[in-house]
Amino acid sequence: MSKKIIPEPVDGLKFIDVHSHLGFPRPKKNDRLPSDEHQYRDFLNNGGVYLVTSSINNSTLELILNFIKGKEKIGFTIGWAP
Repeated sequence: MSKKIIPEPVDGLKFIDVHSHLGFPRPKKNDRLPSDEHQYRDFLNNGGVYLVTSSINNSTLELILNFIKGKEKIGFTIGWAP
């Protein structure tokens, strides 16, 4: 990932992530991303208001439902792109 950081347009800007895949299976090779739990907490700690994680089938929906259980400010969608 790039070390270059883009400044916020407004200090303390609140935002909603409407398309993520938290709760999905992780890559088997070269997985350098923080854990899903870490990404979820980091999002909320840095101004995130609400997070939507997107499922693509019944299997990923089950994984997502398990991931969001007991968590606040997170929901899900299920669907397929055109």
